[in-house]
Amino acid sequence: MRLLAFPYLRSFCRHHLRKSALVLGLVIGPSLLVLQYGFLHDKGMLNNTVTPSPEFRVLNYSWFRERRRAMDDEVSSDVKCVLPDLNPFNLEVMRHYQKMPPVDCSGAMRDWVYTANGKFHISSAAREQYGPDITCKYIPIVRVSDYDVIDGSPINPMVDGANLTSDFFKVECASSSGKRYNNIHLAVARNKDIFHRLESYRQGRKPSANRTVDARETRSDSTGPQHTSKPLNMNVFIMGLDSMSRMSYMRNLPQVRHYFVNKMGAIELEGYNIVGDGTPAALLPILTGHTEIELPEARRGHEGAQPVDGHPWLYKDYVRHGYVTVHGEDSPGSGTFQYRMLGFKEQPTDHYMRTFYLAATPLFKDHLPLCLGSNPRHVSFMNWYRELFSMYRDYPKIFFGFHAELSHGHFNAPQVGLSQR
Repeated sequence: MRLLAFPYLRSFCRHHLRKSALVLGLVIGPSLLVLQYGFLHDKGMLNNTVTPSPEFRVLNYSWFRERRRAMDDEVSSDVKCVLPDLNPFNLEVMRHYQKMPPVDCSGAMRDWVYTANGKFHISSAAREQYGPDITCKYIPIVRVSDYDVIDGSPINPMVDGANLTSDFFKVECASSSGKRYNNIHLAVARNKDIFHRLESYRQGRKPSANRTVDARETRSDSTGPQHTSKPLNMNVFIMGLDSMSRMSYMRNLPQVRHYFVNKMGAIELEGYNIVGDGTPAALLPILTGHTEIELPEARRGHEGAQPVDGHPWLYKDYVRHGYVTVHGEDSPGSGTFQYRMLGFKEQPTDHYMRTFYLAATPLFKDHLPLCLGSNPRHVSFMNWYRELFSMYRDYPKIFFGFHAELSHGHFNAPQVGLSQR
């Protein structure tokens, strides 16, 4: 069966955003795509299906040219910056384009365990194949810093249906037949402190006096007293693809773009551009409202450098308005705020993916290429956000995800998200 580009993202939008408002930004290299939803009363739009075209050029390029001309007609003659009218399918570029096969994880043992609603489960398929008596040891992964993690105290046995104690964990299982399963998993543990905070904001109360105020609830640049506000009726999901230009996005992920633009009514910010050089120059203005030179020194080896905790991260504003916050990147060796900066001393958001990838990346050599067990790694990346959305379905949320493994340094590799086996 042929699937849409990044089918998990399309499915995420269709099944998890029906009853909420959403602003979704897709950061593609120096480009930005913004989708804004009001409250959706017409669910039919989200239930529409899109039949993938067998042709690569599923988008009619003439439509884009006509749209650009209409925009140019509205611009006054004294505007100095004129955006070039580029053809993403120019033959000089297309000769470098190659079709890429999907990630194939079919040769791996099927995952024995899965997580849902903050609980640990042993799959019925594993019991049927390897015997009903399966015992598992659960080893939580604990963050020490942005550069180090440790194994927490194991739970042995971890029974089917037990509550997760951590977002990320290693698991070792054995069946009565002697078959064994070892893997590392992303999950979303139910955190009562986060839910207490969300409920407090929802009811217009300040956090209780006997609870330590989390650093994420205060602003380093605040000029007035801290206060709570009723949550905005808007969810925010910013998804980034590293090192990928808008033109490359149009070539490699045409069906994703087709769905966003034509089905979700996306607005493409064609004049958006990076403010400097490198990923920090792209993301710092989005996440803090400032360029790197305007922020306190955080570069390693520079006099007075400090971790980036004190930057005016937008997450702090959202926490003050009753939001749950999430930050995720998949390549810890080149982390945006860790590669040449000092990273975060404290975890910056309620859920923080870096902890998982610090533990998981050294283990990838034991898996099939681009796989984590029986799933493509980019699918596991997005499924984590799916679980987060389900966990906090009734609460306002801001999610940030930055995926680099497929797009960083690989001209055609993002296509592997077009389908999966």
